[in-house]
Amino acid sequence: MTFGISASAVPLGHPGRLLMRLLFLALMLVVLAGCGPVSLLTDTQHDKTWCYTTGTTGVLIVDSTYGTRLAGGSSPVMWPRGFTGRWLGSEIEVLDPTGNVVAITGKKYSLPGGLFEPDPPLPGVSSVWLSCGDPHPVGP
Repeated sequence: MTFGISASAVPLGHPGRLLMRLLFLALMLVVLAGCGPVSLLTDTQHDKTWCYTTGTTGVLIVDSTYGTRLAGGSSPVMWPRGFTGRWLGSEIEVLDPTGNVVAITGKKYSLPGGLFEPDPPLPGVSSVWLSCGDPHPVGP
């Protein structure tokens, strides 16, 4: 007794074969969509030679507009120049300019930096958390 159907069991030219190929293609597109680059908010005005004397700690989460933000905050994180992001399933990996992963959303970090009002302002936000260094993992 067979409960499934395989592509080889469907005769060539049968409409079910085309449907199976389309479903496979759709599945592959969904899987591959989680592997692409992310538009990550990065600083274009400053370099890492200076930094705020403050910092904050929180869980880094996905921000649909600017890439990342800290949970409970309304300000997206603005990463240093040269940082990039990429999808890792439903999470975002943040990479430094040399390609090393320095943070992953869903985890808690201590972020050096401070609140900054970009000029010109960004749509929908009054300030950003201007990160001026690598995040440091907090906890497990």
